[in-house]
Amino acid sequence: MTVTVRAPRPNQWQWWRWAFLDLALAVIATMAGLALYNEVLGVREPTAPGLILVIVHGGSLAFRRLWPRAVLAVMLGTAAIYTLGLHLPAYMLGPGILIAVYTVASALERRRSLLALTVAELVMVLLVFVGPGFPDYGSMALFALLIGAAWFLGDVVRRWRTAAMQHEQRATELAAAREELARRAVSEERLRIARELHDVVAHSMTVVALQAGSGRLAGRKDPEAAQQALETIEKSSREALADMRRLVAVLREGEDALTEPAPGLDDIERLVEEVGRAGLDVEVIRSGSLERVPPGMALAVYRVAQEALTNVVRHAGVDQAELTLEVADGALSIVIGNGPPTRPVEPIEGGGHGLSGMEERASLYGGSLQAGSTSDGGYRIEARFPFERDDG
Repeated sequence: MTVTVRAPRPNQWQWWRWAFLDLALAVIATMAGLALYNEVLGVREPTAPGLILVIVHGGSLAFRRLWPRAVLAVMLGTAAIYTLGLHLPAYMLGPGILIAVYTVASALERRRSLLALTVAELVMVLLVFVGPGFPDYGSMALFALLIGAAWFLGDVVRRWRTAAMQHEQRATELAAAREELARRAVSEERLRIARELHDVVAHSMTVVALQAGSGRLAGRKDPEAAQQALETIEKSSREALADMRRLVAVLREGEDALTEPAPGLDDIERLVEEVGRAGLDVEVIRSGSLERVPPGMALAVYRVAQEALTNVVRHAGVDQAELTLEVADGALSIVIGNGPPTRPVEPIEGGGHGLSGMEERASLYGGSLQAGSTSDGGYRIEARFPFERDDG
């Protein structure tokens, strides 16, 4: 993966801090240069050109962060005039040249900083060699080595800074990718719910159409059959309208409805057989008038059972589980539970969206979902779906 590194813009506080640091370095370098200038003059009085050169040489460091190459060029130029014009040793200007070389190496890419280092080494070594007070070749080599060391330190800082920015940018991109994946997962789950609800509504409308046709034909010959058809139409219409209200809340444009019929409570036995082939024996307990559960809600309950049993197969490490369906007090409750693990389970890194999907299905019908570990080390999921049913 290619990462484009963009240096972060410093805030106002950072600018002031950096400006103060650069100004302090310029003052220190200038004071050192003035002290060395007085020392090399001995009993002679300082001259204005010499003082100006020393001040410009050291003071240029105040702008090192803004124009690193220009500052290095100014320092090399003042050193040349200091040596060739005033006949004073260039190495007596102080440590400012080391700071300039360090800044170039830390601010520029390696190819350009190496070029600047080569120029600085050649100019300074040449000035030391031709200038007055040539120490010896060992001292000259040490001086060149110090300049090289300053460049190396700046290059290391540049690489560390680049690596830190790359890691920070990768972390930001990964965080954005995780958020996008989470949003996409929720969106896809909503779209899947919308398609399934669409199937339920289409089924209800089919029933209404068929019963309306039957009632029209039986209206004169069999009034009782016509009455039953109208009751069926009324019930199906109410259920379809309730599902349509929920459908509008999650429907997205451009999504085609699924052509397969939506599963319901009667398909839970088939689901149990499927997980049984995976090695999980599920005991199903039914209680109450399950046939009165609306089709849309039955679909949601089926999906909750499907997700919960799939999680048991994948993560629980057990061979047996229990699924309870109960209609009581105007609500349908589904409970999936298992005991403590009976075999080792390989840990799964990261968290999926299964639990959030089950919670969304329950909340879609005004219900709730609770999940958590039990006192014996097992796990239990309970979803409650309230609904109004006709007892007549």
